[in-house]
Amino acid sequence: MHKNAHVILADDDPDDTDLYAIILKRLDATLSITVVEDGQELLQQLENTPLPQLVLLDLNMPRIRGRQCIELIRSNRQYNDVPVIVLSTCTQLQVKYDCLDLGANDYYVKPRSLVAIELLLGKVYEEHLAANYKMVSV
Repeated sequence: MHKNAHVILADDDPDDTDLYAIILKRLDATLSITVVEDGQELLQQLENTPLPQLVLLDLNMPRIRGRQCIELIRSNRQYNDVPVIVLSTCTQLQVKYDCLDLGANDYYVKPRSLVAIELLLGKVYEEHLAANYKMVSV
């Protein structure tokens, strides 16, 4: 039996979330993808729906920003096993290290080319979803 993985895309740029969703669906048509536009929506999704298997998080969002989301997610033991991957336009190494110190599982600068975005999301999919959620015996 297949267990479908659930991914939350937290980013206020609809062009990015649309593209990420298309690429992820090409990798695995069975993925369930929820898009939220800010950190407050992300936290509400986490509280009110089954836990996702992956959160892709932008840092520069309205209401609750990405770094604060990482802190709040990691302060709740219920979410300890949910991988949080930051995808940001910020290239500052200190920001990356701060996010990792707060509990992000990884940090990537958003690529500019379509091929690079596809490669990055393919890597994230393989590392965090493919092995664990593609085929699960029940």
